[in-house]
Amino acid sequence: MNLTKEKALGREEPYSQKQSHFAVVHNLEDVLVALSLANLCLVCSWFTILYDADHGYFNKIRVESSSLLALLANISWIAVLGWLVLRFRRRHHRLAIDLACGLLFWVFLLVPLEFFRVYVMHIPRCAFSRF
Repeated sequence: MNLTKEKALGREEPYSQKQSHFAVVHNLEDVLVALSLANLCLVCSWFTILYDADHGYFNKIRVESSSLLALLANISWIAVLGWLVLRFRRRHHRLAIDLACGLLFWVFLLVPLEFFRVYVMHIPRCAFSRF
């Protein structure tokens, strides 16, 4: 048996340096995706606070710190929830979990699409009922 001195003394690290690096990169990717998705899910909230028709943040009327704190808290807990889902998906490689997470991701992307329809394109809800 070919044992190295580190293995024999029990000083070998459980993961190699390369695997540890990939774990950190994947964790950082999960955090950024979760934070971005949370930000997109709450785009209607922060847009009305900061950039609405009355120019929100830039209209010389002070935005309440409680509003910004509530917005930050909501973005944070949605990001943590998204991160937990992504971590669960990475740990359990099953087709059903991958499909459910993919479907959940696309459902959450409907929120920014609705924002785009209402605030950017100015298409009223009744315009879709004509089709």
